[in-house]
Amino acid sequence: MVSNETRLETLKKQIAKRETLIKSESEKLKNDKKKLEQLETAVMSEYMTKEGISFDENFKKQLSLAKKIMASKTTEQDIADFFALSEDAVSAETKESTMKTEGNHHV
Repeated sequence: MVSNETRLETLKKQIAKRETLIKSESEKLKNDKKKLEQLETAVMSEYMTKEGISFDENFKKQLSLAKKIMASKTTEQDIADFFALSEDAVSAETKESTMKTEGNHHV
């Protein structure tokens, strides 16, 4: 009869082995996804070149930024909050600048 201690050790070893396998497969999956993304980009680029499709640099930068935002798991609410804060800051600067300018006219 197998003791509980022996079964415990056997189970611990099985779990450790599975965890190692999962980590290894997870890393392989991540690498495969990167390769897939690179190939998709290459195929799209080849297609666009063949069809004579091109975009200006600003649009390419916007696409790159959008891709980074999506990859970072940033939510639409995060983006809305960012723009709201940006608008508030610009509004405050404009108001302050206007007040200084108006003040100079009254002197």
